[in-house]
Amino acid sequence: MAEGTIHLSPAGIARRDAILGGVLAASRSRRRRRAVARGAALAVPVIALGATVWAVRSAPAPAAPSPVVVGTPTPTIRLVATEAGIAERWASRASPASVERLDDDDLFLILRSEGRATGLIRTEGRVTVVGLQPDETPKPRGMAPEPRHRPLL
Repeated sequence: MAEGTIHLSPAGIARRDAILGGVLAASRSRRRRRAVARGAALAVPVIALGATVWAVRSAPAPAAPSPVVVGTPTPTIRLVATEAGIAERWASRASPASVERLDDDDLFLILRSEGRATGLIRTEGRVTVVGLQPDETPKPRGMAPEPRHRPLL
């Protein structure tokens, strides 16, 4: 027996021939599908181009605009009177700003007298929140203020 030869039974030969027939049929079918796909890939752009050309050529030409008929204008004349003193009535008037300089103790006394523990100070576009702690009272003028921070523990 030569090397590489395989002896098959009649059932094995029939099975081999059936497998070969199925593979050849599948191969032909695959070749056909690939050819159809290639043809479709080429045909779709050609059909789209043809449809575009057909649509452009079959579109009606734009109609010329109809001329606009303009009548002769009629002049309108009106007398406009300006009221005397209207500029003075509508002019804006600047009111003098009241500025009061306070130190911290005066501010806290004013806050306390108004029944408030906190207030806002607006200066040069900045806002600062100031206030007393609930158990703190403002010191009379001339005494050094105590530090406002509490020890961290």
